[in-house]
Amino acid sequence: MAEEILVTPRYLKGKEKEWTELVKRARNDFLTAADHVRVLTQGFDGRPVKELDKRFALWKEEGIIAFRAFENHIGKLGQIAEVYEQAERENRNVTTEN
Repeated sequence: MAEEILVTPRYLKGKEKEWTELVKRARNDFLTAADHVRVLTQGFDGRPVKELDKRFALWKEEGIIAFRAFENHIGKLGQIAEVYEQAERENRNVTTEN
């Protein structure tokens, strides 16, 4: 038996808000970790430390880009919710006029 899935504008907006906050916290934790590595590498010298610093600098740049793309993707939930709401308004207008 097939399962029913109900998607409402309210549900989409709630998920958008929830996931936006989660991504924001993850991005902040990621950037904090990159900053901590930078501080730690200032107290040590050698090839492993320089490699770690180099890699984290690269990961930080890539992470910023990836988090921005993810945030934009999550933002589409609000756009979808708007389309649903508009369709519902138009559908109500059609049914009330008949």
